[in-house]
Amino acid sequence: MVNLAASIACELFRREERSLTPFDIKGISDSGGIYAIFYRGAVKPYRLYKHLNSSAGILPIYVGKAAESATVNGLQDFRSGPGSNSVKKRLQTHKRKIDSFSTGAIPVQTSDFSFRFLGLPDAHVSMAEAGLITFLSPIWNGAGFGSNAPGGGRPGKLPPNWLGLAHGPSAPGLSQSQEDDIRSKILEQARKVLRKQNDPRLERARSAILIAARA
Repeated sequence: MVNLAASIACELFRREERSLTPFDIKGISDSGGIYAIFYRGAVKPYRLYKHLNSSAGILPIYVGKAAESATVNGLQDFRSGPGSNSVKKRLQTHKRKIDSFSTGAIPVQTSDFSFRFLGLPDAHVSMAEAGLITFLSPIWNGAGFGSNAPGGGRPGKLPPNWLGLAHGPSAPGLSQSQEDDIRSKILEQARKVLRKQNDPRLERARSAILIAARA
């Protein structure tokens, strides 16, 4: 699993990095696959991303997938047309979501986001996404990026969908301790992905990803 996830990550990071704009999103194919979204703005508590992703998107804030054909009860739905569930549509949805974050308690701008995209057959999409999430630990995965409902949570402990609290237009924002938790998570992500690994397989993967991203 480690080698497979690393190989897929390397292929993804060899792909062109594009801005999260309507023009660049429209320019990709209507196919399924996996993608990574990167942030390089200076807004707290994400400032570490600005430093790490300044020259090239290396540490993603979110990883996602889209299967070209929809499914019904676990079976392929052949009624779905080409592009009906494509990475392009997923990125368009994400852009609208991030647009709504511009007026939140912690405002972010879509101009500070970019993405990489790798087309894959439907049979490999879910496995590829799971491997990337495990390998790259993006902090927006599992944080409610696809949910509209802001969550609660104890002070200093991030709720599962803390994005609603941080970026929702009428949400209260996060406590200082919760912002500190986010910074800690990003630092953990950076250490996991970027530091030299004792496991030779992980070290080869880390080195290959950095080379691919900066090529």
